[in-house]
Amino acid sequence: MGADFSNVPAFQHLSAVAKRFADRVAISDAAHQITYSDFLARVLTLARAIATAAPEGQAVGSLLRNSVWQPIAMLACMAVGRPLVPLNPCDPVQRLAAIVATGRISVLIGQDGINSAEWIEKEDLQWLDITRVSEPSATASSLAPVSVDAPAVVLSTSGSTGQPKGVVNSQRSLLQRVQQYVDACHINAMEVFMPLSAPTTIAGCREMLSALMTGARLHIADVEALGLRGLRRQLRSQQVTITYIVPALLRAVVAASETDGFESLRVVRLGGEKVLWTDIALVRKVVQPHCFIMVSYSSTETTGTQWFLPNDFKEQDFCEHDFSVPVGYLSPGLSFAVVDDCGAPVPVGQVGELVIKSMYVLLGYWENGGVFPALPDPDDERCRIFPTLLSMRMDCSRWSDEKDVSLKLMGGVSSRPNSRLSYARFLG
Repeated sequence: MGADFSNVPAFQHLSAVAKRFADRVAISDAAHQITYSDFLARVLTLARAIATAAPEGQAVGSLLRNSVWQPIAMLACMAVGRPLVPLNPCDPVQRLAAIVATGRISVLIGQDGINSAEWIEKEDLQWLDITRVSEPSATASSLAPVSVDAPAVVLSTSGSTGQPKGVVNSQRSLLQRVQQYVDACHINAMEVFMPLSAPTTIAGCREMLSALMTGARLHIADVEALGLRGLRRQLRSQQVTITYIVPALLRAVVAASETDGFESLRVVRLGGEKVLWTDIALVRKVVQPHCFIMVSYSSTETTGTQWFLPNDFKEQDFCEHDFSVPVGYLSPGLSFAVVDDCGAPVPVGQVGELVIKSMYVLLGYWENGGVFPALPDPDDERCRIFPTLLSMRMDCSRWSDEKDVSLKLMGGVSSRPNSRLSYARFLG
């Protein structure tokens, strides 16, 4: 995609793609099909409305079901430099209200008819109905330029260990994930994406952008509404070529369906949780021999590793000794180390915590309407450091950019309150 891809804002990429593929379907769901020219027009119209409603730098929330409106809201916010905080309509009202309050959100993009009117009114939020506000108009005012290094998307953690945290990613970080994906899989405008991940997750954002930045078609499926057999029917009827799926959902879909419906797939990307060799066997059972199986590790805070399972790998040769699949090789643009509890490198072959530094990791966390910054790299002001709290084993225990280092996910490690001091000591 070119060395400068992540230096250019997403809206500029979209404009170029829409000019080239104006009449091609950009996004679809069970009820809609929108061409690239119409998609761009809706993004522009909504972007102007957002710029009028929300001051520069203020986060904007979205409360949308899985539909064609999700990527329109995301690209519109990126176009005018307003950080987007996507909310899941299925979440409890208490969680939604807490995220809105912590993020100092005053504008909410949604669809009329969502059953959340009471708490929205209570929070005194300005409501933008996306179906009406994004209706293309004849107005052709230009948009001010935005920085790819400014906050772009704020994704909320589960809050399982306390209050949800808003992880802030820049457009540069998101576009780097797209570039890694597109280059690795040779993605082109003839692809049909059907990601089986929520748009409120980093995987969902990556999948949507990867399709729309390349001129491919993005088909959005509502997993809860369709059910397992319905998902299989969608894969077949839409002739999907690329899908992202977590192992737990993969097992359920395959168990609930026949082996047909998967023939059109060219790439199956597995991630989001530990991948087992039995999962690889399940995929190979239902796809064609030419289909690529991609295993990756990433998180909301950082991209990480990826690799493709060679066709001559026999999973039964591995599962007798180790049930889980390696998460692959370091992605471009990252450096990493595996360290002990004091932040010192562990011996080769030993297990420690994976720490990543890069200009593509999270900017920080969204608190009280602004960014609480991530740990800076003292040697490079463009980079930041992210302790993943994941146990990894590798064959190199120093900072490394080598492409032949394979990582093995071993599990989680407990959070350490003094981690900033430990990593600073290690870097020093």
